[in-house]
Amino acid sequence: MKKKFKDVNSIKGFKHPQYRKLLREFLGKNTGGICEFILKLDAEFKETDPMPFVYLGETPQSWKNFKKEQKAEKTFVAGRCFVEPLGEGFTIKMLPEVGKGAKDSTIKAVNKELKKSNIYIEFVSELPDLKTVSAEAATASQVPEEAPLEMIENGIEKYAKLYVQPQKNKEKVEEKDQALKRLKRLCRQWRAAHANGAAQSEKHAKIEKTVQQFEAFFEKRKKAKEGDESEVDGLKAREEKLYARTLKHRNGFYQSLSSGDIRDVSIIENHLEDMKERISEWTKFVKEHNKSEFGEILKQMVADYKEASKTFNQIKGVLEQFFNQVEGSNLENATQLAAQIEEKL
Repeated sequence: MKKKFKDVNSIKGFKHPQYRKLLREFLGKNTGGICEFILKLDAEFKETDPMPFVYLGETPQSWKNFKKEQKAEKTFVAGRCFVEPLGEGFTIKMLPEVGKGAKDSTIKAVNKELKKSNIYIEFVSELPDLKTVSAEAATASQVPEEAPLEMIENGIEKYAKLYVQPQKNKEKVEEKDQALKRLKRLCRQWRAAHANGAAQSEKHAKIEKTVQQFEAFFEKRKKAKEGDESEVDGLKAREEKLYARTLKHRNGFYQSLSSGDIRDVSIIENHLEDMKERISEWTKFVKEHNKSEFGEILKQMVADYKEASKTFNQIKGVLEQFFNQVEGSNLENATQLAAQIEEKL
């Protein structure tokens, strides 16, 4: 992307639909690999209103300078990412390393615009093992290339199975949530493909049944979110989603503490802030409906949040010193501070 976007001022020369087209082209050529990313939530395009911008690939000095300038901004985050194909679209799995913008609210705002081109982002606490990815890619290369509709239908089958497998295991709630997110996007792609005249495949009837089942599921969950007490299954699904999103940030907090990739204390702090927001949303939901499928787990999450906050407050100052020493390449001091952090964990 560096040819089109040499620096932040280059963005002003494009309208957002033009930019999304260029981003799709880059993603299509760079799936299955890890690259750097820069995300600016309120970039200046030709449009009047600020729009989200994601830069991917090698970062020349102009973008490195921009990272330093924007580090303290709530509308900025940077790090490394993995591009995952999804039907006719893409998911950019972002591992944040610096910046204050790694928040759930950022994901929502960015996806609101990028989904118009079947592109989605998500923040993760670790990136895939490229050895495993390379092995899967080698196997896939031996299979005839899939047509667009075939990619969508194969994706629906894949994630429907992934959703069903951990159905009875509460510890797998994050995996279920990930599968559901992808199924929702693939179901939309499948409907859009047929609305645009795609021919029916041999397994059309089977896929249509699966799509209808999950569309009904998503509709029930939506009604539950809107306050419909009659949707018992929807209420459970809605609460399970809140549980999954809370668990994601609890796990993300501890993974970030032990990660060798993080370069900014804000990344760790954001997990705590989002965990608190999800717990508040979950607690409000339970009070409104006067019932909970995961009441004991909610209590444990509240206790976990308090413990995590206590831990963070004890080490925040040392963490900030540690990241400053790492940035300044003062490895001896950084090692000593790392030992202090270990003692307090």
